[in-house]
Amino acid sequence: MERFGIQTLPAQFQLPYHVHRDGYVTVVLEGSYLESGDGGRCHVVPGAVLVHSEFDAHRNETAARPVRLLNLPLPSPVPGHAHYEIADPDLIARLSQADLRAASEQLFCLARPVLREIDDLPGVLAQHIRENPCFSLTRWARHYGISPSYAARQFRRAFGVTAAVYRKRARFHHARQMLERTEVPLADVAATAGYTDQPYFNRCFKAETGLSPMEWRRFRKLQYARISPP
Repeated sequence: MERFGIQTLPAQFQLPYHVHRDGYVTVVLEGSYLESGDGGRCHVVPGAVLVHSEFDAHRNETAARPVRLLNLPLPSPVPGHAHYEIADPDLIARLSQADLRAASEQLFCLARPVLREIDDLPGVLAQHIRENPCFSLTRWARHYGISPSYAARQFRRAFGVTAAVYRKRARFHHARQMLERTEVPLADVAATAGYTDQPYFNRCFKAETGLSPMEWRRFRKLQYARISPP
């Protein structure tokens, strides 16, 4: 897809689970679709605003009508919620014709946060995985009186990836946030995020970002230093 601007998705279209290296914001202009990804599972309609952070992964399924979207750069600072809504999405589309970044800034002056997550079995399972990097599908399924294999099948059908892959991504996001927001030693970051040991953590993290955890922490510090006021 084009990085920013207006995009059209065909009716009855499925976009497989995919990763975006850079963050962006989506405003739904027309149509509706189902998005299932690292931030949960939600049904979005015109006026919905979705914040996709760096390295966000998701799949999309459109309904009977085509969908028109507006993709904008993330404003600074990054919004604190994943889902918002705006009463007049066409206003933001018009503003974007002149200045994409200004349109993004104005969007979050007008939008309000909302809860959109679907709370069916795959949605609830995804939430538990995100909240607990050491999550065990078998223990979770038995606690709720569900067959682990049934839960796994339902999850894969909804998200397009296995619960194990989703848990791996949840660990990565958890570790990345710790690296960026704390000075916790790398070994403790690895343990807290659910990695078996630091070398394994290093390999997994570099596979996602191209940088080791220490390199990523330094890179982020330099970035924040450039944008922070003196």
